[in-house]
Amino acid sequence: MKKNLLIIVFVLTVALAVFSACDNGNGCKTHDFKDGACTACGEPDPNYVPPCTHTYENGECTKCGAEDPDYVPPCTHTYENGECTKCGAADPNYVPPCTHTYENGKCTKCGEADPNYVPPCTHTYENGECTKCGEADPNYVPPCAHTYENGECTKCGEADPNYVPPLNEEQIYAPVISKFQYLVLYKYMNEDLPPKGANEPSYVDHLYDVATQYSPEKSMGHAIRDINGDGIDELLFMEKAGNIHAIFTILNGELTHVHTFKLGMGYIAKGGVVFYNERIDGTLSSLRHIKRLVDGALVGFEYARIDNTDGTTAGYYKAENGVRTDITETEFRSYVDRYSYYWEYASRHVRIVGLRYNPALPESSLATSIASFATYNQIIKTFGLMYTEVAYNPVKKTSIFEKTKWTGGNYDNKMYFNTDEDFYLYNKILAACVLTQKPTAASTFGYAKKDLNGDGVEELILLEGEYHVLAIFTEVNGSAVFLDSYDDTRSAWIDASGKIHVKERPLAGLSQDAKYFVYEVEGGKLVTKLAIGVAHENVNGVQTACRWYTLDGSTETEIANSDWEVLFDEWCGDIGSSAFNTYTAEKSGLVFVKAY
Repeated sequence: MKKNLLIIVFVLTVALAVFSACDNGNGCKTHDFKDGACTACGEPDPNYVPPCTHTYENGECTKCGAEDPDYVPPCTHTYENGECTKCGAADPNYVPPCTHTYENGKCTKCGEADPNYVPPCTHTYENGECTKCGEADPNYVPPCAHTYENGECTKCGEADPNYVPPLNEEQIYAPVISKFQYLVLYKYMNEDLPPKGANEPSYVDHLYDVATQYSPEKSMGHAIRDINGDGIDELLFMEKAGNIHAIFTILNGELTHVHTFKLGMGYIAKGGVVFYNERIDGTLSSLRHIKRLVDGALVGFEYARIDNTDGTTAGYYKAENGVRTDITETEFRSYVDRYSYYWEYASRHVRIVGLRYNPALPESSLATSIASFATYNQIIKTFGLMYTEVAYNPVKKTSIFEKTKWTGGNYDNKMYFNTDEDFYLYNKILAACVLTQKPTAASTFGYAKKDLNGDGVEELILLEGEYHVLAIFTEVNGSAVFLDSYDDTRSAWIDASGKIHVKERPLAGLSQDAKYFVYEVEGGKLVTKLAIGVAHENVNGVQTACRWYTLDGSTETEIANSDWEVLFDEWCGDIGSSAFNTYTAEKSGLVFVKAY
């Protein structure tokens, strides 16, 4: 209790002291001014200056000059990479660096020079590289290590500077022909041959064998022609009538003797088939050959009758490519009959293979007419002259020998041939003239004109008077074009629609083998519409069909007999049992006109 009283007295004493101290007449003894007034009594501060509402410029107040506490003096900028290094301010003139794309030494964006640019070199190439910069020559071909064949490098085609070209056929044959002409002339002047010289080429022996056969009554000479289709011309010594004495060819660039035919009994037919007879060892034994030229030799088959020295027959055989087989007399006779037919054909038609005869001695020409096949009118005129001036006159019989005269005789002296093509066409037509008949006084030759295919162009058909078709031409731009001819092995007939039907019997082989064709004239040539064939075999002396086929060029495709019969009926059309010439006369619409 006593303690609490003391505390109260103390507080009252302090408060009285404070009150007394503040009193200055206004109730406050000592003022505490703040912000222009006493904080105790509120009396205004006589010395109070109110604070300035500053407006700063350049670091101080424009009213009182007080320093701007937040003032930062302006920066004297130093720019790098687009900003000030002191204050980071952006450089207003800054252009960022270019991401260069250089072409031809300059940036395509800013034009700045390429520091690494090397101007292109104006190259000077030697041995495959530039002499200035070493760049490889893109067109450089390194020198070839040449391998020469036939005058040029097999790698680069460069000519062999040391090459000596081989002689061509004409050059190789020239000395052989010249020697033969000399021998014939010598025999003509002296009736005998000169002695052989020392060291003569081997071919001279064969020329002596041929020239021995010459006589003033027998015109002999040569022909040059590729007879087997291998691209090499053969040299044939022959008589004007067409029989062959000797054949030479070129094998591996060298003159090669193929064969000398005794007594000039060699003949050549279409396809290069060679027929000839030989005697064996001076006896009556004989060999008949049917062969072809292959790789410089005659190959094929032969058949023989072997006689004893007393004239009796010892036997018969057939040899094919060196393989010998004994045969019966009947088989031998069948071969003889076949050979005789083909030999007759070859002897009459030898010039069909294109043997242009060149006499060993000059001959006086009796020619008065020109053979020409350039236009229809010239063909008709030539055809008439063939009958009236060349073929008909010398014919008095129909034997094989008279037919040989008719087709292989002396017409060369009666007609001029301006071109080889005229010569070959003449021979084709001349051979066609004995297609189905012998040349006699009753023979009549002429022609017909007809548009066979409806294209507005008339074809020219050469005819025998009984409408055997011999040859057909068409016309292109006013010029005659040879289409085909028909002879002993080929027969033709023409139907009402203008189609040409042909039956062909192969020259070599079994006589019943045959090929059948149907052609139409299109665009100035014959177009094949049908081509079929049939082959036979000999069974016990009987010819039996064994193979049927279609043809595409020379390619044979075997078919069933039933399919072949359908095609054969198409070939036959409506001819029935009519002869080819009879059907042509009745159905084709051709009107025969004599050619002379």
